[in-house]
Amino acid sequence: MMNKRMGRIGALLCCMAMMISAAPVRAESVDALKVLPAEAWASLTIRNVGELDNKLMALSQRLNTPVPMSPLEMLKGMMQLTGVNNDAGVAVVMMPMLNPGDPGSAIAILIPCSDYAAMTANMSVEEAVGGVSRCMLMGTEESYIAQHGDYAVLSESAAGVQAFLAAKANPTASAAWSKHELGRFGQDDITLHLNLKAILSSPMIQGFIQMVAMQGGGSFNPEDLAAADSATISVRIGENGINLGFYGQATEGSSLATLINSVKPSSDSLLQGLPGNDYLVATGMKGSQEVFAKLSEFYGGALANPMVAMQLNADAAKMQEVGTMVSALVADVRDVSWAVSTQPEGADGLLGITKVVTFSGDAQGKCAKMGEIITKLLGGMFTAPEAQEAVQHIAFNSGAETLAGVSVDQLAVALDKMQGVSEKDYEDVKALFGPEGIVLRMAAIDDNRVAVTLGGGAKLMETLAAQVKKGGAPLGSTDGIKKTGGLLPKAKTFEGYFSIDNAMKFATA
Repeated sequence: MMNKRMGRIGALLCCMAMMISAAPVRAESVDALKVLPAEAWASLTIRNVGELDNKLMALSQRLNTPVPMSPLEMLKGMMQLTGVNNDAGVAVVMMPMLNPGDPGSAIAILIPCSDYAAMTANMSVEEAVGGVSRCMLMGTEESYIAQHGDYAVLSESAAGVQAFLAAKANPTASAAWSKHELGRFGQDDITLHLNLKAILSSPMIQGFIQMVAMQGGGSFNPEDLAAADSATISVRIGENGINLGFYGQATEGSSLATLINSVKPSSDSLLQGLPGNDYLVATGMKGSQEVFAKLSEFYGGALANPMVAMQLNADAAKMQEVGTMVSALVADVRDVSWAVSTQPEGADGLLGITKVVTFSGDAQGKCAKMGEIITKLLGGMFTAPEAQEAVQHIAFNSGAETLAGVSVDQLAVALDKMQGVSEKDYEDVKALFGPEGIVLRMAAIDDNRVAVTLGGGAKLMETLAAQVKKGGAPLGSTDGIKKTGGLLPKAKTFEGYFSIDNAMKFATA
């Protein structure tokens, strides 16, 4: 855990990023990557603080929360901070960690300078030793600083600065990152990059993973870790709002790369069958036989693990039997789409969850198998007294109703009869999901697809079943998703969306 000093340095960086005064901007700026060591374990980079400030100011106007004045000018006056280059990138960097008890010794902050001498003038900088100077940040916080080209390198310890400077002769991120990573960095405003290849090859990290695996009753193979190359989370602020990006790379030629390449991308919306309601969260993914075979192996192994059964207070033999059934079911999945949406006025409840699962075939048989799994779960698998009491009030009914011409199964939870559930709790659940409370519906729509709903009553299942039969992706055609989806690659294997606007409307309704 970072100590108090490092937390304050991080707070200063956040203030600088959020409040820096507007400046001329340069598109495709990659200055920070030219000094960021490729061997760094992780980096959080703001590509251009001036450009980000302009976007945040514009966003605050659209949200009707305009900033009345420049907070940074007040901050700079209070801290007597000068010499910052507004037209460059800022980064927090974690170098390879040598001492797990002192993570601060591997972390440094890069601040762009227009005038290094002016920036350090009020930091009580002492004479440099080995190029690193002790200084006082905010007048009271002991820190260490050094100049590296057009950047000030700041850390809570001299070791943090020295670790960064020691790597300056080695390749930088701009030379080592992939074409895709560099292209995304040039467009995104904030980038969190994890060098998984370096992190997972560390003997210290491998030892920790091995210890966790052994405690969980699992096994550990270092070769599996070598398949991961990097992972990145990015933030881009545009006219349509804030867009989050998640992307990763597998080591070329690895089993993970082969698995990823087994999925054929699609240029169509992956939100197949989902109605066009006001969504809060929506995702769609394409899979392959190879991908779901791997997931099948994982679920089967996890549910057969006696340690997992013990943690869940479950009968190990019964859970292993369920694991075999789940494993067989997962192996035949191919595509999945689901959404959490607000319901239109007059509908049952406020929220509805819709899900469409595409199987390789025999959806009717798969739906029946789900019912068998649920029956097994309710049939005494869990040994804890409170769990045994709860399952007495959960009922599964196969073929409970017919909607849109298909037979629908129901899983109904009688919350009002469960111990510990107050009348108010039950009324809140009914307000959220509808007067029938918690009722999950599922139905085989055709030979390949199974539809699932929670909330919204029979009407929501009827709507979903009719839409799946009809085909298409109405949710993928809504304005917000079309605008945001335009930032994604045309051919994709996964897409996910979160609507802040709809979430705010729902929270304040």
